[in-house]
Amino acid sequence: MIIVNTNPNLVPTLRDRFSAHIDGFDEKRIINVCESSERILPDILKSILGKGEAKRKSRSAREKVKEEER
Repeated sequence: MIIVNTNPNLVPTLRDRFSAHIDGFDEKRIINVCESSERILPDILKSILGKGEAKRKSRSAREKVKEEER
């Protein structure tokens, strides 16, 4: 979970709440980004979309290898 908020106190509060209600909750699963959403979300989306593109390319390469083996 990525929290984009300029309030630096929000994430520690959320971590405490999740930890209190979810056994074994890993507090590292909530990432704190203290920036305006206009500034940081484009970078986050580019990162996520880039990873998806890399997965599609590697899947395509695997499919080509399988076809060549036939």
